[in-house]
Amino acid sequence: MSRKEEAMETLREENLIQEKCIIFGTEDNSYVFYRHETVPGKEKLPMNLSREMNIKHKKIMEECLEEVEDKITGYDIEVM
Repeated sequence: MSRKEEAMETLREENLIQEKCIIFGTEDNSYVFYRHETVPGKEKLPMNLSREMNIKHKKIMEECLEEVEDKITGYDIEVM
């Protein structure tokens, strides 16, 4: 399974259609935009922490998320 296929599978497990995260900022100011869209009529479920991808994602979000000198980084994944 490719990383993209695994990422789409994690969205399905969480009842998500799309998840988007964009991180941008400057030395003096930073901003994180996060949005997700759930399957109509369903609530978002928690991430499956038995998946290595989700464990790494959670660790990065908790420990490593910080401003990156005027660079924009993020992701936009949609279930196909």
